[in-house]
Amino acid sequence: MLRLFELLLMSFPRDERGIAFTEYLVVLALLIGGTIAAVLLFGDALSGAYLSFVGFIRSLDPAST
Repeated sequence: MLRLFELLLMSFPRDERGIAFTEYLVVLALLIGGTIAAVLLFGDALSGAYLSFVGFIRSLDPAST
């Protein structure tokens, strides 16, 4: 039993699968947080720009007049 524990303990530093998964989760959390922060900070300005763009596109359509 002690030998099995020693083998597991020695192989632990070489097994980096869990570390890579954790790094991906941290990057994903940062991306989600950044997206939420950007929407909260610039949401009104983006909404105005989008509505302006939609109005411009509608003005190009001859059937809408």
